[in-house]
Amino acid sequence: MAVDYLRGKGIPDMIDAAIAGLLKERPVDPAQYFLGYFQSVVDRNNMKFVKGSDIVIQNLLVRQEMNGMKGKLMGKQNEVVIALQDGSKRSISTNQIRNLGGHSCILKGDTVEICGMTLDLSLNGKRGRVLGFVTKVFVWVNGESHAFDSHNIGILEPSATQPELASGSRVKVVNLAINTDLNGQVGTVKGTQQTAFVAIEDLGIRCFQITDLEPLSSSDTITKGTTVKIKRLLLEPELNGKTAVVRSIGAKVSINMFSFLTS
Repeated sequence: MAVDYLRGKGIPDMIDAAIAGLLKERPVDPAQYFLGYFQSVVDRNNMKFVKGSDIVIQNLLVRQEMNGMKGKLMGKQNEVVIALQDGSKRSISTNQIRNLGGHSCILKGDTVEICGMTLDLSLNGKRGRVLGFVTKVFVWVNGESHAFDSHNIGILEPSATQPELASGSRVKVVNLAINTDLNGQVGTVKGTQQTAFVAIEDLGIRCFQITDLEPLSSSDTITKGTTVKIKRLLLEPELNGKTAVVRSIGAKVSINMFSFLTS
């Protein structure tokens, strides 16, 4: 079961890519390299869930009248889909269930017990089997809060306006929807790295380092509207060679031991 979990999450490929990058770069401090590498993995996976992003609702089969409505992203929550012993199914936040299988991580097929519910108290103590996992995204649309599955939310083009953050500047972390405990913390800018938000057909908006993009015309510089080819990705090599259109230019800011995308 442990091997299935690692393979299912792509851990072997992720480790291989990290080691390949280490051998290519040969940094003085390998531990610092790995820290930055895996933080970039987190950034890439969670970038689309930045609080305050402009969103559009899409692909709803129920409440279809909301498709196409636009709003703001407020946050997200990871949930576990559970088949209860009475035959019903529930989607419960991961921090409101307890694994009865003897290990801390929650895997598909595990037996769990619901706990910590404050609204529907009748669910506390009920047990069931894990069927799968979903990500709920909370959005603000037309003056109301709504929750949808992540595949029903499209991220619109980010703002092209970026703050000027010189090396040595003192800054405060704000508006994180992921790792919210870091909001309000103060640090010193160590450096910035130019990034680009690009639109990839069938994949939506993604963010890459400028060095991972190549303009199709050799005379072009990479600016808004430039058509580029993705290259040199180690984490997602299947994207190498795909073309995309740059929607905006941003910057990744390194603050002490952490990296954040400016917004």
